[in-house]
Amino acid sequence: MIELINISKKYGDQNTVYALTNITLSFPDKGLVSIIGKSGSGKSTLLNILSGIIFPTDGNYLIDGKDTKTFNSDTWNQVRNNYFGYVFQDHNLIDYLTVYENLKLIETLSANDEPLDQEINRILTKLDIKDLLNKKVSNLSGGEQQRVAIARALLKKSKIILADEPTGSLDLENSINIFEILKEISKDVLVILITHDIEFAEKYSDFTVKLDYGKLKTSTLPIKDLSNHKTSFTVTSSKIKLKQLVQTSLKINKTFKFKSFFMMFFMLMTLSSLMFTLAFNLFEESPFLYHANKGTSNQQIYISNNEMNLVIPDTYDDLDFSAFTNLSFNKVYVEQLDTTLMSLFNVNSLQKIFRTIEVRNDLLDDEIIITDYQATMLRENNITLIDSYENLIDTFIILGDYSFKIKDVMLTNFNEDFSTQFQDRLLTTYDVLKMNQNTFVKLVDHLNNDIEMTTDLGLVNFVNRVSLVDIDESSFIGSLDLLPNEVILTVPMLILITNGTFEVPADMEPYLDTSFDLTYVKNGNEVTENFTIKAIIFKDNHAIFFESNFFETEIKPDTLDLDLLQYTYTFSEYDLNSFIEFHQYIKSIGLEFTSYIAFDAMRATVFVTGLNTFLIIFTNVSFILLIAMLFFFIKSSVNDHLYNIGILKSLGFLNKHIMLIFSFMNLMIIGITYMLSTIIFLINVNLINTYYKEELEMNINLINLDFTLFLYTGLTVLLIGGLISFISLERIKKIEILKLLKN
Repeated sequence: MIELINISKKYGDQNTVYALTNITLSFPDKGLVSIIGKSGSGKSTLLNILSGIIFPTDGNYLIDGKDTKTFNSDTWNQVRNNYFGYVFQDHNLIDYLTVYENLKLIETLSANDEPLDQEINRILTKLDIKDLLNKKVSNLSGGEQQRVAIARALLKKSKIILADEPTGSLDLENSINIFEILKEISKDVLVILITHDIEFAEKYSDFTVKLDYGKLKTSTLPIKDLSNHKTSFTVTSSKIKLKQLVQTSLKINKTFKFKSFFMMFFMLMTLSSLMFTLAFNLFEESPFLYHANKGTSNQQIYISNNEMNLVIPDTYDDLDFSAFTNLSFNKVYVEQLDTTLMSLFNVNSLQKIFRTIEVRNDLLDDEIIITDYQATMLRENNITLIDSYENLIDTFIILGDYSFKIKDVMLTNFNEDFSTQFQDRLLTTYDVLKMNQNTFVKLVDHLNNDIEMTTDLGLVNFVNRVSLVDIDESSFIGSLDLLPNEVILTVPMLILITNGTFEVPADMEPYLDTSFDLTYVKNGNEVTENFTIKAIIFKDNHAIFFESNFFETEIKPDTLDLDLLQYTYTFSEYDLNSFIEFHQYIKSIGLEFTSYIAFDAMRATVFVTGLNTFLIIFTNVSFILLIAMLFFFIKSSVNDHLYNIGILKSLGFLNKHIMLIFSFMNLMIIGITYMLSTIIFLINVNLINTYYKEELEMNINLINLDFTLFLYTGLTVLLIGGLISFISLERIKKIEILKLLKN
């Protein structure tokens, strides 16, 4: 069956030591062969060569006529499965598994689909260790472990049993029992064992081989003609079911060391970071703004030269948007500090309203659309007494000398805490008054005759005399006809100038035709003029009325600070492609969106796009770090199992089976880590999206979850993990089993 021809085994290159020298033996198909000799005589080396655990340096080793020099690693694994059952001197059991689990590994290799439980019980009973079935190997004595190793070899039903001192750890009674069992088995198969017990060897052996310092001293084996032999070598490949491989993987990998948890933790953090960086890198500003704006009630967006500057420079006046036929545009104007509607609307000086005006073409003359915030301000200043927003619609309000019809009240859901965020939104959302071009021109004409100016007496309304029309004679004292440097004062203005108190109009008459000095700021320069009081009008605001020519030439600023705030546009056909095209266009000319969602979405987009460079770098770093984590984790896992891999190879597991057993567990751990990372990612994404929704009142997700992100990340991680696992285990194929078993 097996033949050795001039087998030698040497160790070392410079200081060469021969463990075996020119050993030639021919073993029968059955019988019990004892190999004896002193320690260091080469007995274990010979047995290891027979099992293919190590390979000879010189000579030929034939199994059923087939020279083993032609065997590759997988062929040797098949030979060990088909031909050999090995009882190691060091037992070589997986110590954290139970006796039953160690023996069930043989069932994985069995060609028979029938469970081996009955056979396991029979053999363990014969070896008197049935009560150890469910005990961990680590809790057994050396003698008990030896008998388990013998049981494993017997369970394989191999053609050849190799046993390295099978009774070395046993007492006399158990030693006799083992020899008798092996003797019984040798009637059908070949048993080759190493023993130091000469008495047992002589009693039970059919043949003996004695070695001395690596050389064959004596042999009772029959001498055969080794020059002429027939080849009858055949091996069958084990067809292990996937279920068995998975079960074996779960058994062998059921211990988890602290460093594995440590590596998993870092992989968890690295994977989560990678997902975040990928999610932010995939962020697209235009679609985000599209969906954010689409969530608003009026689907309207402002255009400005940047997200925080509300006024478009003069160079952007009269922009041509004619190419975008599905968009409608309106101009928006904002009231600056030097101009006010206070005198017109007569509201509390601490809270201005109507500071932003949007000119649109779908309103009639003198029709206006106000916001819920403006309606609240009108009610608080007693300009209207109607409490309900709905009831305000189609009613008229008197503002100064003008009557306006409220066409609609737009709900902005304003927050009345007057926070910084609230103040930011006043000019773009809460305090926007809508009217048509004719009404706007009328309003501007009024503003041209009513200007809030900074004086040495504080803020004062300077008014053109022409605005006083159809005034009742009982509403003033003095003369309304003015010459340059002659003025009309309101009662509060007279009190401010004279520091006097007046109970009746007669008390004011002494001040008619008197003069006073007034210092005011015009175009950034201080101007001091002397004015004569010609009339006192019974109004309750701080205002001075000037002669028309003097007002136009000396008082009115060179330019009126009612500046073009922004353009607004509304989609008539609201689609993503149009939005993206238009957004790219306005960005190309240096403009930006500043919509109702400006201080929400724009801040978010600025934050994300500002991180873009950093995120690209961090993505690469995270990816490299992930590969490093996977490499160290898998390499560490494989190194931790070198001993177990050696055991499996000695039992006859094929390399592909070993690859699947350990790759499955590594990939399963990576998969679990990936799922945990995904959960952490989703929780944090939800927190970020919730923040932008609740704190910034934005009904849109900053990070939109895309299934392809998870698919891409998961497949990449598993692919890299599988590749690293393959490379690590492929390297082990070239390592001798004996070296693996010494780990």
